[in-house]
Amino acid sequence: MARLVALLAVAAPLAAVGCFPASSYECDGDAQCSGGEVCARTHTCELEGDVRAARVRWDVEGLPAATECDLRGIGDLTIDFSDRAGAEVAFAPVPCAGGLYTIDKLPSTFDLVELVGYDTAGARYFGTVSLGSALEVMMTLAE
Repeated sequence: MARLVALLAVAAPLAAVGCFPASSYECDGDAQCSGGEVCARTHTCELEGDVRAARVRWDVEGLPAATECDLRGIGDLTIDFSDRAGAEVAFAPVPCAGGLYTIDKLPSTFDLVELVGYDTAGARYFGTVSLGSALEVMMTLAE
């Protein structure tokens, strides 16, 4: 027990000043990270050079999302960003008709994007695309 108290006595002040290596600390804002780090949208502290902004655009079976989402009754989507190690972060609701989602401070290792949504009849619309090193990608949602 004395060892645990001693460990906490040392760890608490370090946590307060952000002295933990990148990706090992959950955060809600940049101020909670160490110098040179930012709080990524995954709620992890990442080196500033290891995050990026990305834009994802989509259509519905080749037609503009602005009209097709409404015509087909596809309301909100869920967008999921993931990496090859299995880490992921998802956001919802994403309005289908907008046809665009922008994210900043996405860890550079996240290289896959998936969108999924349902129309009023329950049909599933899905799209996936590799981000690679691109800053903007286009995908097609299909039933």
